[in-house]
Amino acid sequence: YRESTVTVAALEHHFRIFIQVPIFDHAQQYKLFQIINLPGAADNGTHSVSFSNLPNFLAVAADLETFLELSKDDVR
Repeated sequence: YRESTVTVAALEHHFRIFIQVPIFDHAQQYKLFQIINLPGAADNGTHSVSFSNLPNFLAVAADLETFLELSKDDVR
């Protein structure tokens, strides 16, 4: 994700607004990773902890800034 940058210049009787919108190529190649949720042992050793609401797959672009969360249905 990249934000737009807005700059305002005040002149005598008016303002000038400059908006810079980043343009990037959506036709990037992504690496696909499968998320495997392994439980971790709790301190007492009798319980485990695991994350919930994780996607099944994660597709990550080479810039490491662009990613997609995917389900099993998205990948098949």
